[in-house]
This record gives sequence, C-alpha cells and structure tokens, in this order.
Amino acid sequence: FDIPSQERHAFKVTLDYAQQQLNKTNLIGLQSAS
Repeated sequence: FDIPSQERHAFKVTLDYAQQQLNKTNLIGLQSAS
C-alpha cells in the first residue's frame, strides 16, 4: 500500500487539523462543564 508523498503530506495535515479541532472542542467542553 503506497501513496504519493504529496498525498501523504496532505493527509497528515488534514489529520493534524482535525486533531486540533477535536482538542479545541474538548477544551471548550471541559471549561463549560466545570
């Protein structure tokens, strides 16, 4: 299973972005809960 490095890079960026959004949502949720 091999994907071009450019696509792999784009996928990683998307993954990192999604992770950041998730963390942001979790932080907001924690703040409003406490």
